[in-house]
Amino acid sequence: MLNPEFASLTAEETTALQYAATDNPLFDVYAPLFTGERATWVALVRDPAKRAVLAEARNRLTVRDRSYWPGDMNPRETARLLEGIEQGTLASAPASATMRTILRRQQLGVRRIPHYLDVPVAHKTGDGPTIANDVGMVYARSGTALVVFFTNDITGEDGEAEDMIGRTSRKIIDYFDRVSAARQ
Repeated sequence: MLNPEFASLTAEETTALQYAATDNPLFDVYAPLFTGERATWVALVRDPAKRAVLAEARNRLTVRDRSYWPGDMNPRETARLLEGIEQGTLASAPASATMRTILRRQQLGVRRIPHYLDVPVAHKTGDGPTIANDVGMVYARSGTALVVFFTNDITGEDGEAEDMIGRTSRKIIDYFDRVSAARQ
């Protein structure tokens, strides 16, 4: 959709070129796919001027053009999904336990929900060039809290957006823990 030259790319080639465009070392795994005329595709996505044009088009489509989106969710629907996983009502008990285990093993987004917390967190990040999402279950002292952050059209530093999610998560959990302690 961004460049007619890429209309015939396979999913593997698309992934490879995304790695190439961001100078990700994982591109080395895919480099053998780009010989002969295809080598020009790598040069194209690595060209600074072309990168800017492609990034602008990608951001316009993925952030602002709802017709491009494969679907959308809102925080309430996402919290209901997490609640179903946590309570085991979304799937069987073993499947729910597996989902919780996978979410607790999340390795990305350590600067997001879990960053400033000292309690277990089961979460899933979602990213894009101008997107930093994180949703999850925080196993706070006061009970399980569902936390959902959807950020879109970030114009500042990614790290600051991630830290903001982490700081806000801490404030939410501190609030519920204080309220719970006051009731006891």
